[in-house]
Amino acid sequence: MIPTRCFVDVITRFDELGGVEPLAILWSDGRKFEIDRILDRGNSASEAGGAGYRFIVKIKGKSRSLYLSNDYDRDGILCWFVESWKAEVNRDTAEKRNKG
Repeated sequence: MIPTRCFVDVITRFDELGGVEPLAILWSDGRKFEIDRILDRGNSASEAGGAGYRFIVKIKGKSRSLYLSNDYDRDGILCWFVESWKAEVNRDTAEKRNKG
């Protein structure tokens, strides 16, 4: 499995002291996932590259790592990303399967 970063929009609540709490994740295809619970938070590097303030969140019974990235986008805005895992494809095996 290969770790990747999937950039997302996040509905967030900020408190009067500047604390941040993610409430829901919005995917580019329009899907919205409410965050059921925050299990942990703190600065961390991502296995997919990059680093930031990581929230380990529970969504529909599954734990996910959600990052408020230390990197800015081209407009100078901080980005959110979810750490995701893609299956690694062996090109030789895939080619044999397609010829078969």
